[in-house]
Amino acid sequence: MTKHLLHAEQSLVQLKALGAQIRARRKALGVSATVTAEAAGLSRVTLHRIEKGEPSVAMGAWANVCAALGMALAWQVQGTDWLAPLEAHGIYERNARHLDVAALDERERTLMEALRTAFGASGV
Repeated sequence: MTKHLLHAEQSLVQLKALGAQIRARRKALGVSATVTAEAAGLSRVTLHRIEKGEPSVAMGAWANVCAALGMALAWQVQGTDWLAPLEAHGIYERNARHLDVAALDERERTLMEALRTAFGASGV
């Protein structure tokens, strides 16, 4: 198997896993597919395609669904449920320009401040 096909196959596995996590989150929240799709600004059919892990759905649609369900896409981190403080700081630093600081909850603001104190500020 060529390296390209191996990477494509791994991507499909990861998308299916992410789709399953999205569906599980929606179910755990008790939110219908219709309500989730409307909150994400897409059709229910597209939501179901995302939950199946279909790679042809635009990345923006995936991100909108995750945002609607209160999930964060951390594509920088794979295969772990835990981050070292320096890793978390690096993710904030790389993505600071995308943060809506006003929308952060108190725990996340506290975490960001602690990371800044320990490792330096990004100006966010």
